[in-house]
Amino acid sequence: MKKIFTALSLFVVLQKTSAQIGIGTLTPDASAQLDISSKTKGLLIPRMTETERNNIPSKAIGLLVYQTSGTQGFYFWDGTTWKQLGGAGGWGLNGNNAGNSDFIGTINGVDLQFKVNNSPAGQISYSITSPLLLGYESGLGNSGSYVTAIGYQAGLGNTGSAVTAIGHQAASSNNPQSYLTAIGFNALQNSKGYGNTAVGGLALKDNTFGGYNTAIGGWALRYNNMGNNNTAIGESAISSNTSGSRNTAIGSNALFRTTAGDNTAIGSDALYWNTSGSNNTAIGSDAGPSSSNSGLNNTTAIGKGARVDASNQVRIGNTSVTSIGGYAAWSNLSDIRYKKNIQPQTHGLDFILALQPITYNTDVKKLNRLLYGNKADSINSDAINVKSIAAKEGVLYSGFSAQQVEEAAKKVGYNFSGVHKPENDKSHYTLEYATFVVPLVKAVQEQQSIIDNQNKRIEQLEKQLAEVLQKLK
Repeated sequence: MKKIFTALSLFVVLQKTSAQIGIGTLTPDASAQLDISSKTKGLLIPRMTETERNNIPSKAIGLLVYQTSGTQGFYFWDGTTWKQLGGAGGWGLNGNNAGNSDFIGTINGVDLQFKVNNSPAGQISYSITSPLLLGYESGLGNSGSYVTAIGYQAGLGNTGSAVTAIGHQAASSNNPQSYLTAIGFNALQNSKGYGNTAVGGLALKDNTFGGYNTAIGGWALRYNNMGNNNTAIGESAISSNTSGSRNTAIGSNALFRTTAGDNTAIGSDALYWNTSGSNNTAIGSDAGPSSSNSGLNNTTAIGKGARVDASNQVRIGNTSVTSIGGYAAWSNLSDIRYKKNIQPQTHGLDFILALQPITYNTDVKKLNRLLYGNKADSINSDAINVKSIAAKEGVLYSGFSAQQVEEAAKKVGYNFSGVHKPENDKSHYTLEYATFVVPLVKAVQEQQSIIDNQNKRIEQLEKQLAEVLQKLK
């Protein structure tokens, strides 16, 4: 009777339906040959030592056991070797300390894809022309070759080739230009230009059609739009330029405001105030024109704070400089082949005699207020400048007043080129002392002619006197 009851119970529990077997269920899943259901107990797989496992004869592929010795765990037979489930036989979530036979990836030419929130977050490609992408939506929509994009939306929508984008939205929306390098937050974000390099946050961010530009530093060439062949090295260097080309700036804020071309600035804030001027060169911190002379052309300023106030002007040093020199005389062009409208010098003694030589001290602080505007007070009170300003103001100079020289030349009708008048109220008079040599030479010649005539006259008078004395004897 007991055997009959057991058989009936087993028949109820083990119900076969359409070739499926259920244990603990009357409705085994149609996709499973065996469906075990329980909420209080589990499935116990055969347990054995490693030796016992290895001694199993005629192992079928997929055979599963639990190993109790050595490295414990579930093992299955893959037809060749025993593989541990979730063990050191694969790549562990906490890393591996085994050999280098394990890896994450593919064993064919299919790209390895990564996703976050079901959106592209990375791609490692087999082909040398396929992109290397890492970061949320990096390279999304990319159709270019030889592309490397690392960072959030780096290279997003890129269609150009040979593009390297590293940083948040670096070189995103690039279309369709190639040979670009963008490293930094929003660097080269909207570029349609060719052959640009941007390193730094927002470097070349707004560039559209400009090509062959190099920007290194945060905000370097930030607003460049159509300018070509610019080189900006330093934070905010050439930042405001939109269409100017062939500018070179090295230093923080160098050529910061320029929108023109062919300028060279080396030094922090060099040519900072230049806006529309071209062909300017400034070497030294804060060298170049002031804010009131922002459109000068063809100027050269060399030295800390060296100021130019007119186009076609060269300035070396600042107001604190007490000596400028070298080991040879300055040479000027003086080739007759390149001179025209040649006339003899007509003014000499008349001009020289009208001059009023003076001695004086330079009011450096007042001059700084003219040249540097709002910066003058900080310059005049700077610990380094205080001593040099005092030394400069203590020098007793010999020279002329440019205004008096101008008046003397006007008085005798002489168009003297040695006086340079200011072009605006932010400029000052200057004198070319070397130019005085010419009227001085003419004056000596005129004076010598007078002396020669006087000597002849004296000789004649002496001869006449001798004749008179002879007659009186």
